[in-house]
Amino acid sequence: MTALVDEFSFDHPQNKGCGVSNRLVPLQKSNSKYTEVEKSFRKGWKHPKKKRPRIYGVFRIALSDNVLKPFHRYRARVAAAPSLAGKIDNPSNEQLLFHGTTRCCLLEADDYTANPDNASNLRVVLASRVIVGKAYRRQKNATSLTEPPCGHHSVIGEPGIDLNYEETVVYDNDAIRPAYLVVYGDPPPLTNAKIIKSVITTLFKTPLAT
Repeated sequence: MTALVDEFSFDHPQNKGCGVSNRLVPLQKSNSKYTEVEKSFRKGWKHPKKKRPRIYGVFRIALSDNVLKPFHRYRARVAAAPSLAGKIDNPSNEQLLFHGTTRCCLLEADDYTANPDNASNLRVVLASRVIVGKAYRRQKNATSLTEPPCGHHSVIGEPGIDLNYEETVVYDNDAIRPAYLVVYGDPPPLTNAKIIKSVITTLFKTPLAT
C-alpha cells in the first residue's frame, strides 16, 4: 500500500515546483483551504478596539519530509496515549492555530509581534498545525512550567485573570509545524494580486511556487 503524502510536503502534487528555496504556494479564494483559514481568522479575531481587517492572501507553506516526519511521529505518539484512548475523530487533537512573532521588515502581526517600520499597512500571521492532545487548562500565567502536567500534552491559558486572549502552549518542537501564511491589514495603495505576490516574494526572499 502506498503511503499517503502529507498535503504540505514538497512531494504532494499540489505543491509542484516547491523546494528549499520556494516554499510558499498562493491559494485561490475559491480553494476550500483558503475559505477554511479565512473563517478561522475571522472567528478568532477578538480584539476589542481593532476592526477586523481584510485578508489579502493565504499561502500554503510547503515543507520537506525531513521536517514533517518528526511531526507525524509525535502525532502518532499522542494519538496512542491512554488519556486519549477511544477518541476516533482527530485522536491527537490536531488544531490549526494562529501564531505571531517578531519580524523586522515591512510585515507585522498584531499584539504578539513588533515591527520597527510604522509605514507598513500589510501584516502577516502564521496558521500552524498544532498537536494539542490532552490539554491542561488554567487562567493564571505559568511562566515557570517547562512541561505540561503529567498526563497532558499542552497547556491552554484561558482569558479572565492574567490573559486577554486564549493561548495554547506546547513543549515539544515536533508538536507544531507552520501550515499557512495569512496576509492581512489595511487597504494598501495598490491591491492587485500581482503586487501582493511581488511584495511577499521580496520580503521573504523566496520565489513563490506556481
